Amino acid sequence: MTDGKTYTRSVALNSLPDFIEKHGADPETLFHEVGLDIHLLKNPQSYISWPRSCDLLEHAAKTLSLPDLGLLWAYEVPDDLSNTGPSLYLANLMPDVISLVDMILKYQEIHTNGKHYSYSLDHKAGKITGHIDFHPETPACRQYTEHIMAIVRLGVSRFIGPPFDKPLELKLQHSAPDDLALHHKVFGCPIVFNAQRTEMSYDIRVLDKKMSQRGKMLKPLFNLYLKHQQKKLPKNLTPIISAVTDLMPYVLSSGRSDIKSVSHVLNMSPKKMQRLLKEEGTNYSALRDSVRAQITKRMLFESDMSITNIASLLGYASTVPFANACKRWYALSPRELRKSLRYQDDT
Repeated sequence: MTDGKTYTRSVALNSLPDFIEKHGADPETLFHEVGLDIHLLKNPQSYISWPRSCDLLEHAAKTLSLPDLGLLWAYEVPDDLSNTGPSLYLANLMPDVISLVDMILKYQEIHTNGKHYSYSLDHKAGKITGHIDFHPETPACRQYTEHIMAIVRLGVSRFIGPPFDKPLELKLQHSAPDDLALHHKVFGCPIVFNAQRTEMSYDIRVLDKKMSQRGKMLKPLFNLYLKHQQKKLPKNLTPIISAVTDLMPYVLSSGRSDIKSVSHVLNMSPKKMQRLLKEEGTNYSALRDSVRAQITKRMLFESDMSITNIASLLGYASTVPFANACKRWYALSPRELRKSLRYQDDT
């Protein structure tokens, strides 16, 4: 379970251990030294302390003598489902930039409560500005802040491309480091330090970019990831079942977990998917229901996330259908199940 009031999804740190090891340190030791369990990263639905995540990056930067760790790590995050998650999935489905941004912001609301993303449009100035507001209890987190902004910068370049993928301006709340060479290389725009708010602005014409063709280019990344994951699963799971169950945890909260969207990513028609699943004695709805049941049990036990947010994470429109499903799975309401699971753990 997370400690304190703020949490983040552990998958946000998924590629960090490889980065730490590459630069000469033992990742498990660094995680342990700030009070984090590195093994939680194996579960894409686990949650960890947001303040300790911030502490981890600052601690790693000092240990590895990498003052620009946040920026360097952003460049080494692999483009696969386990690291860039719903962003890749949604980029494959959203018709335009504003739809993609709105859906990602919706996802971030349940990804973490340690920070909040928003954006504003200034048509007169011709710009769109993305904002990040951190929880008041968040410790100093220069590395995490710069990592997030670099990920946004790289994401805009990868998903949207020129001519408007270069930021107009970046504002950061922390003080300027001694060497700004990498900052200027990464962002390529004026940078204001000691700002009142962390934000980055783009030319508003970036919203005119259509996403459909760009998204189709990302399908191979999903398929490579799914093939890799299939090798780790029990032998009794067929490729189609493992592909669907692998993808499901990442897409439930996106609002696009319907069979049409998922089959599109897996390069087959909904009819073919249902036929293949039927041959294996199951169907799409049953698989999605099973994954939801498993995630519910983990979330109620491992995290202090609200029932409302867990329902959103699983793709439910409200807590009512989620509560009904929980009673069907476990004969208990979500609150009753959480209490029961934690009581069993204490005894």
